[in-house]
Amino acid sequence: MGEAVAIALPEVWDFNRAILEAGHRGELISQTGVEMHLDNDGRKVDFVFDLHYTPVYDDHGAVGGVMCTVIDQTEQVTLQNRLATSNHRFRAAMEAVHGVLWTNSADGQMVGEQPGWAKLTGQSFEEYQGFGWSNAVHPDDQAESVASWNAAVASKSMFVHEHRVREKGGAWRTFAIRAIPTFDKKGEILEWIGVHTDITDRRAAEQ
Repeated sequence: MGEAVAIALPEVWDFNRAILEAGHRGELISQTGVEMHLDNDGRKVDFVFDLHYTPVYDDHGAVGGVMCTVIDQTEQVTLQNRLATSNHRFRAAMEAVHGVLWTNSADGQMVGEQPGWAKLTGQSFEEYQGFGWSNAVHPDDQAESVASWNAAVASKSMFVHEHRVREKGGAWRTFAIRAIPTFDKKGEILEWIGVHTDITDRRAAEQ
């Protein structure tokens, strides 16, 4: 959470008359994500603030002025932007290698929204929950896939496997799977992060 800072707003911000008038009527007004571009020792510095306008009452209960509280959100917004950029790059990389990203709970079950898996298999949210994802795996590969997955979860080790998956259109494609657990500070698994990479063409070329 950002820290409240005191700056000479009249020098750097053109107050919105409507906001001030609303404040004098006793209304609470907030502006979030306000961008400011300031000069600091000859260099341009970008800031992002949340502004909160609060009416100030005198002893008679009348509004005597408007107090503006400024919350510096620059660091938080910067981190959010970096995370969004990182996620975009990662997903672009997955698409480049025909990969499908998914996550499982600590005990190895698929929970929550899994847009990549749903797009690949056509399974609905209800269908792929828990171990429902295995119904999209080829019947000849299903039992071994579940057994290998449970073994990796039990040993908290990387899951490396290969099986055929039925795509939304009905075709069977071969995928290489890699999944690793993420841990908390106590060494307990938080979740599993996995990737299905389409290697159908590679296997066909080898054969």
